[in-house]
Order: sequence, then structure tokens, then C-alpha cells
Amino acid sequence: MPSHVNTITTALPYHLGSVNCYLVQTDAGYILIDTGCSNQRAALEQALRRTFDAPLAMHPADFAMITRGDMFASRDHRNPIFQAVAARLFKFGKANYVTPDLPLTEGLDLSTYGLDATVISLPGHSHGSIGLLTAGGDLFVGDPLENVKRPALNSIMDDRRTAQASVVKLRRLSVKTVYAGHGVPFSLTDL
Repeated sequence: MPSHVNTITTALPYHLGSVNCYLVQTDAGYILIDTGCSNQRAALEQALRRTFDAPLAMHPADFAMITRGDMFASRDHRNPIFQAVAARLFKFGKANYVTPDLPLTEGLDLSTYGLDATVISLPGHSHGSIGLLTAGGDLFVGDPLENVKRPALNSIMDDRRTAQASVVKLRRLSVKTVYAGHGVPFSLTDL
């Protein structure tokens, strides 16, 4: 892992695993990739004491997830049982509703924010799933991919066919190391 990337691992409720949040140090400050679950906000805030005035950025297709507190807001295929369980597990209450400051869309150059990276649209897990591909070939993807037992598509997908098309898209890019939301970093060739 590059020395300018720090992994902050937060627990999912009820010992359901963990979520990786990546704190990337740039010349302009820090960039947090993924925020984990709301039930671990205090642990994340403690790890991020110095970065609170950072803008919140995400793909516009997923804005409703955090403006309405509904992680299923932009999904086509809702599993009602999982939706009910997730609402209790992850506690997306009104205190966690926020409005993003910066829409992250395909091709957006993040160098003006101090990160030499480009936004890559990777729908499948959700409509707004993205990756951040650095000039050095590091790809931060959050939930579309995972490496819990082995590199794979995340087990929770809104549209598996679209997710597979996103993987095909990634194979055309110069990706060296994938940093996923769950599990350890891996090579795209292992997927």
C-alpha cells in the first residue's frame, strides 16, 4: 500500500464484518474515501480529528441515500427483507442526513483537490458506484468489489449484469492495485 494511504477499518454491527475507509494524504490535505457505517461515526471521527472541514463528495445518482437516509433510494432491485434489516442495523436516522457538496461524475479530474486521480463510473452495486483511479494505478472502489475470501464482485448488487460491465471497463484501464470497501487490497488480474 502506498505510504500516503491510511486504512481506517470500522466494524459493521453485530459482527457482520468491517468496512475499509481510506484516508489519502495529498499536498492539499486529506481525502477520505468511504465513510463506513453510521453506527461507527464516533470511531471514524476520532480517527479524522483534523479533517472535519472537508467537502462531502459522491456521485449524484446516490445523493438520495444520504439526503433522505435511505441506502436503497437509487436502487432498482430492493429486497424488502434486507431493506428492513439494514434500516435497523445501520441506523440511518435524520441526524445522519447530509447534502453533498461536490458531485463526482465520470472523468472528473481530482487534481484540483490535491489528488492526482480521475473519477470512474462503476454502476452495479448502485447507480452511483464509482472508483477513483490515481495516476499511479491505485483504484479505490468502495463497495462494487470486495476481497473478503477472494477478489470478487460485492455480494450485494443492484444490477449484476451492469456490475460485470463495470469490471470489463476496469480491465481496459491501467489498474495496478484495487482498494475495496471490504477485505484487503488486490490486483485486478486476480478478479
